[in-house]
Amino acid sequence: AHIFKGANWSEREIYDMFGIFIINHPNLKRILMPDDWFGHPLLKTYPLKGDEFARWYEIDKIFGKEYREVVGEEQRDSGFADDKDTLNFARLYHEVPKGGQKKEISFKQEYQEDEGVAFVKKVKRDEAKILEKRR
Repeated sequence: AHIFKGANWSEREIYDMFGIFIINHPNLKRILMPDDWFGHPLLKTYPLKGDEFARWYEIDKIFGKEYREVVGEEQRDSGFADDKDTLNFARLYHEVPKGGQKKEISFKQEYQEDEGVAFVKKVKRDEAKILEKRR
């Protein structure tokens, strides 16, 4: 790091994400994760959805441990979508403002905008064919 000053940031990131200790680094401390974080997220041994500490980290920092039951644990599944949830913007094709009442109107989103794209045939969802088997 004393030869190439531009490497300082990368070396700190390597330490933070992988836990690799860089000898004689002038300021080797966490750069992306909080200072009190336990573990290094890019290690193969680190759990994909975090650990118990990761699940409650923000709730403990903001509200305190006594509010865990009131707030509930953080939803850490990136593929989760609940059609009845109006707080986390997960109502695909039925979006409402945060905390708003759900709409009973159901619609199917079209493949293209009404104006369309020049030289591209307009595809209507109602006219689509479902192939039972390949030729």
